[in-house]
Amino acid sequence: MTYLVSQKIIQRGNDLKSSFSTLRSTPSLIAAKDLKSRYSVMSDDLAQLLGWKNADQGIDLTDYDIPCEVSKAAEQVVELDQKVIQSAAEVLFLCIWNSSLEWKTLLGSKKPIQKDDGEITGILGQVLNVSCSNLFRWCLSLNASDRKLVNFADKPTIYVLNNEHSPLPLTERQQSCVFLLVRGKSIKEIASILEISQRTVEEHIAALKTKLGCNSRSSIIEKAISSGFLHYIPEDILQKKTRL
Repeated sequence: MTYLVSQKIIQRGNDLKSSFSTLRSTPSLIAAKDLKSRYSVMSDDLAQLLGWKNADQGIDLTDYDIPCEVSKAAEQVVELDQKVIQSAAEVLFLCIWNSSLEWKTLLGSKKPIQKDDGEITGILGQVLNVSCSNLFRWCLSLNASDRKLVNFADKPTIYVLNNEHSPLPLTERQQSCVFLLVRGKSIKEIASILEISQRTVEEHIAALKTKLGCNSRSSIIEKAISSGFLHYIPEDILQKKTRL
């Protein structure tokens, strides 16, 4: 038996499989993993989305074993699991991939499973299929734009959404400026999108150069891409669904 407290999942009992056994029949795309990213329990709906016939087929397996295109992003998914374990905090994400039939986008979260004493015992993940929403169309546009910058080799793309999990130590507004700089936006366009003056944008860029040790906008872009910032979406950008 489990219950939700704030952003943490409290485990009752010593075994994840028994503690979360009710997840299988839950009408949601949800799963519990152990600390080695092995599936302990999952709903039948999630199992079928990932290519298994039922939840039993995926138990004790990892994302590398998923029988669909998502397995190509297993390394990134496991990295998200580790973020949750190391930070003891929720990770929000988007996963975009081209299945054998159509493009899909999942909006998801991963949260730490903890005992009463705070010990982390696993990860609870839940996703929502948003492939029939306005967000889906925006995600496809973003993904197409980003594939021109980096060769994804037809792998699913995963974007982290939480400000606290940004790969660069920047303010929220600085993160948004970098996001738009990387996508080729001019100072005038950035000012319009963020609804601030061009002078303010220039001040943010000057601050970015100092903070990141860069001497030009192009070096800011290079550092952002090399740091993994390309796979991070600032919250205000997601809310605006900026046209790219």
